Amino acid sequence: MAKETSSESYQKNYAKLQEIAQKLSNSETIDIDELVPMVDEATRAYQVCQSRIEAVEAALNKRLEVEEKENEEKFLFMATRKGIIKKVGLSCFDNIRRSGMKAIGLDKDDFLGWVSPVSRNDEIVLVTSNGQAIRFKEKDARKTGRPARGIRGIRLRKEDRVVSMDVVEKGDEAGREVLVVTQKGYGKRTVLAKYSCQKRGGSGLKTSQTTLKIGNVVSAKVTGKEDTQVLFASRHAQVICLKLNNIPSLSRVTQGVRLMRLSENDEVSSMTVL
Repeated sequence: MAKETSSESYQKNYAKLQEIAQKLSNSETIDIDELVPMVDEATRAYQVCQSRIEAVEAALNKRLEVEEKENEEKFLFMATRKGIIKKVGLSCFDNIRRSGMKAIGLDKDDFLGWVSPVSRNDEIVLVTSNGQAIRFKEKDARKTGRPARGIRGIRLRKEDRVVSMDVVEKGDEAGREVLVVTQKGYGKRTVLAKYSCQKRGGSGLKTSQTTLKIGNVVSAKVTGKEDTQVLFASRHAQVICLKLNNIPSLSRVTQGVRLMRLSENDEVSSMTVL
């Protein structure tokens, strides 16, 4: 026969004590020899159950303290040209040596392109030169140590590379758009909501057509209501400044419109949002 647990013993004796209490309220006679050991056993069972409840409460409180600390922790989020991402605690850089310290392990043919602070539940947007974009939550990348290599953020096709990384703060999606510009000076804006949130490591969604006429995507930026102007510079040192509102907002898969007229053999080299 299975041994009776403390909880079952307590419940059994509690029911019996309720029965005895009912008899007392009805002025019925009870056997005191039966009552005393039952009370003792019920008391011991209650004490065992109470100690277990207190232990569970202590464990839950400890876990809540850990989660609260984790939610307050700040991180640095990194991305490389070959689509590798990494999240490392900002506290890892509290005591930087004069000679510096290693922040990420890189493959021989890769290099670090972007570093940005992130908080819990922020989102990351990566855009590639072949016109792909992926949006995912920062929590998809686990926290790692400084020397670690990182993990795949976006799956790249041959000859493709990442051209931008942006962080979208939690609850700050309203009014956000993805601005892209290509080598031949074509560009557009697309509402961020058109980019559904995915798991990291996929191929992403099409954010711009790339053809011989307009070239590959050179740069991209997630803009907000606070952004008003954008500056484009070419390899031949030509510069143009446009109002952001003058750039049309189009669907993801379109090529955009001409934003900068370039001379022969020139192309856009950089974009800065003001």
